[in-house]
Amino acid sequence: MSLGSMFISFCKGKYPNPTFSRFVSVGVRYVSKIARNDDSFTVSYLINSCGLSPESALSVSKKVQLKNNPTQPDSVLNFFKNHGFSQTQIRKIVERMPTLLLSKAEKTLLPKFQFFYSKGISSSDLSVVLSSNPAVLAYNIDNCIILNFNSFKDFTRCDDSEVFLAYKDCSVILSNSFHSIVAPNVALLRQHGVPDSNIMTELVRNPRKFIPNHDKFRRTVEEVEKLGFNPLKSNFLTAHQVLVQISKST
Repeated sequence: MSLGSMFISFCKGKYPNPTFSRFVSVGVRYVSKIARNDDSFTVSYLINSCGLSPESALSVSKKVQLKNNPTQPDSVLNFFKNHGFSQTQIRKIVERMPTLLLSKAEKTLLPKFQFFYSKGISSSDLSVVLSSNPAVLAYNIDNCIILNFNSFKDFTRCDDSEVFLAYKDCSVILSNSFHSIVAPNVALLRQHGVPDSNIMTELVRNPRKFIPNHDKFRRTVEEVEKLGFNPLKSNFLTAHQVLVQISKST
């Protein structure tokens, strides 16, 4: 039994008046029709305006409802186009984060783009990175993106472009949880004698390496030591990464 039918049955039992029951029945059918129209419009828009395949559009439509109105999503698509994103890149963003189609582009997206531009990130680099990993576009600009961008830069002593490239590999670095995850693992490496220069170089190149659970990270460090690798050498962290990959595949 559909939700609408269940609701009608409930109302008939609670409100036996025939006129009221007919009123409820008409209302439910009207609401159901609107929902179906919204679903149909969303799928059609995702295919025709965003370039998604029918299969992908059907899947994505379960995550976003466009309410039978193209104005808002059109403004988002035009925003990306105006900033040099190709149709393929826009399609990838929509597939990964369809709720961005409901954004107010000038209010929520533009300040983030302006911040990255101010850091010397080119529009071509921005389009490549964000199309593969658009998560940052959902982050708060002041309390999250700017704060964590500067924090990562200060922590690793790298330049602006390196922060952005690190984000491409691991979007968590610009989230508020990154420092709390990474700091204990960095401290552990220091305790085991790994030089700061090696840690920071690797953190910029491969930040994903530093986000495993702390206990797992610690056990792997201890295993690398048992294998005889010298913490002062760069291959210590290479060996650590190899063991992490092996543990993932087993």
